[in-house]
Amino acid sequence: MFIRNIEDITMEDMQYLIYNEIGEDKTLEYKRELQIDTGDDRKEFLADVSAFANAEGGMIIFGVEENDETNTPQSVCGIIIDNEDELVRKIDNLTRDSISPRIPEIKYKIIALSDANKSILIIQIGQSYILPHRVTYKGWDKFFVRDSKGKHPMDIDELRQSFGLSDSLFKKIEDYKMDRISFYHENKYGIFDSKSLFY
Repeated sequence: MFIRNIEDITMEDMQYLIYNEIGEDKTLEYKRELQIDTGDDRKEFLADVSAFANAEGGMIIFGVEENDETNTPQSVCGIIIDNEDELVRKIDNLTRDSISPRIPEIKYKIIALSDANKSILIIQIGQSYILPHRVTYKGWDKFFVRDSKGKHPMDIDELRQSFGLSDSLFKKIEDYKMDRISFYHENKYGIFDSKSLFY
């Protein structure tokens, strides 16, 4: 499992993944190319992104050549990115319009290679608290989830569990919020005097 704050990822981390043969797992996937120009390619991309959000979150790294037999990275090939801002905006628009509900956290990191025309694109999808997320694109209406073997369509039991987990997370958030309100209202430990709360 490769866990790192996306803002801190460098080219050295990419070399680390290759040298140590860090393979794909539930939270990490490699792609040689980014393909989102045709309908079928967009469906595949949306399925990948939503599957991470419906599981534990994770990263998709574009521009890495992979060994098909071992699912481990073998080289950095990069992808051509003509305009970084335009690409991120295009991906944002696609995910916003075609995944429901909208995934709360998607981050991007682009690392330029020595070949000025190519870069690595990393997309980090956060674990969602508003599960499950559904792909709705041109008549497609499907739920996906990711496990250690990759993504797959969610079955009835997985959907039921996902809805239940979402309700449980909302309840925990609400309970925590009410606990904090009660804590400050009762001022249990005398941290605040009555005037400091209002002035």
